[in-house]
Amino acid sequence: MKILEKYILKEIALPYAFALIGTFFLLLTGRMVQLTSYLLRSSVSIYDIIILMVLATPKLSLYAMPFVTMVAVALAFHRMNGDKELTAIRAVGVSIRRLWRPILVFAMINTLLVTFLSVVLLPHSNAAFRKKLNNMGRAGITAILQEGIFVDIIPGLVFYFQDVNPGEFTAYGVYIEDHRDPKHLITIIARSATIFYDRSTERIFFAMEDGFIMRDSENRGGEAPRSQIVRFESYRIAIDPGELGIGRGLRGGGKNEMTMQELRKAARESKDRHEARRYGLEFHLRIVLPLSCLSLAFLTVALCLYVPDKVLRLRESSIIWSVLITMATYLLYYFAVSFNKGLAENGIMSPGIALWTPWLITSALAMWLWRKVH
Repeated sequence: MKILEKYILKEIALPYAFALIGTFFLLLTGRMVQLTSYLLRSSVSIYDIIILMVLATPKLSLYAMPFVTMVAVALAFHRMNGDKELTAIRAVGVSIRRLWRPILVFAMINTLLVTFLSVVLLPHSNAAFRKKLNNMGRAGITAILQEGIFVDIIPGLVFYFQDVNPGEFTAYGVYIEDHRDPKHLITIIARSATIFYDRSTERIFFAMEDGFIMRDSENRGGEAPRSQIVRFESYRIAIDPGELGIGRGLRGGGKNEMTMQELRKAARESKDRHEARRYGLEFHLRIVLPLSCLSLAFLTVALCLYVPDKVLRLRESSIIWSVLITMATYLLYYFAVSFNKGLAENGIMSPGIALWTPWLITSALAMWLWRKVH
């Protein structure tokens, strides 16, 4: 490898490290904020939360790594352009277009890394994530069994227990307010309740005895609100473990835990067309998103060099332009992928055409702009 190519790779390495750490820090911090109240009230340790975040990394990488790749090359070439290094390269007779080799090496490393994560690790990490999430949900039962206080860590539910026996997972003097359905407010008062986890359905159940259910429905068409009171000897409500402040629970295997071979087979053999399209979309998505690192890297460099120089007439453009161009390009690409994915889910386009079209357009645009850069 020539000295110039090694130098460019070194220039990309530092912004790549900062972009990688910064992007994943923001993504994981957002998750941690959602977990704060749950973590403080339950027996789940910080170690469990870290394991959960590690298991979520392959899924996050599918969307984060293309952006990290774009930011790294944009900042590296912006600095070189600002320090007149690209001008010096031109002055010695080296065309900017010949700098494609280090970009190709860098983008291919990221592409292969994300491909390995999406094709090999993703099904296993999703399965482990679901199991860990459910285990944390079961451990988080203690976060609900608080005596003498109102507990609202589950969205749409409020619990109050007059007396609690944590060892047997039972409570007495039970008051539950359920407003998960905005059209109906359900209030449950019971003498006692027992909490248990059902492995077959992967759900947490509240089995209550000897109580009343009061249901208030909103008015319709000017009618007065309706109320109902029902007495029961036994009554159950179910909660997904993921509702315990961690997000939506993952139930069952599903397409997220299927290998590439299983996805392809399910897409071909499924009798339900809608399910077949969902399997096909997941299959192509695991290939297209890693390859986005390659096409978006070349497109970002071409845009950062061509747009300020040719369109804005700025030889020493601000770093803000590079960042704005990078973010706008990524958002447009992500919007195109999401839009086409919606079309495929509704049967308007085939999954393959829907997901590969944005990538092909991006690659063609990158090649055209690269030829324009001198």
